[in-house]
Amino acid sequence: MNTMTDSVAGRSQPASAGSVQVRMLRAEQDIEATWHLSLALHRESRYAKLRMDKTKRNDYLRENMLGKPDRFGMLIAEWRGRPVGYLACAANRFLYGDEIITSCLAFYVQPASRKTLLGGRIAVKLLDAYRRWAANRRAVEIQFHVTSGIDIAATDRFLRRAGFRQSGGNYALGLPPQTAAGNDA
Repeated sequence: MNTMTDSVAGRSQPASAGSVQVRMLRAEQDIEATWHLSLALHRESRYAKLRMDKTKRNDYLRENMLGKPDRFGMLIAEWRGRPVGYLACAANRFLYGDEIITSCLAFYVQPASRKTLLGGRIAVKLLDAYRRWAANRRAVEIQFHVTSGIDIAATDRFLRRAGFRQSGGNYALGLPPQTAAGNDA
């Protein structure tokens, strides 16, 4: 039997053409392999009007996801050997204490899969891997900050079914473009 190591859980799973595998971003080639997902997320999100810089994105992943694996992670879901979704996360100490709280920075499943059984499997596997990643860092809480504006109602249903409870909201206010003359606060 072929097996593939699940690097998040540290155990082997059967590898099959139809199974979704989740693994950590672990090499430079993973940064490039996930670019199409980041670009799709950006284009679909409420941030689409903002300029996306591939070099800045890649430098961020290199510096944080590869450079600080104790604090940052990018879980990549693959199906048939190709990335079909990801979840980027961070672990930080509570502002006024020592407990670790993790935050989901980005959670994305490609649109072609999202409303299918496969999309559900991708999302659940990413969420399970995120829970394990947080537990491995001795986190006391995992959080999702839903800011992309992509199908908020479906995201809410998914997270509530997974046991999450709403703890607040996200609010945004666009500001006019700033001039070079700074009025620092």
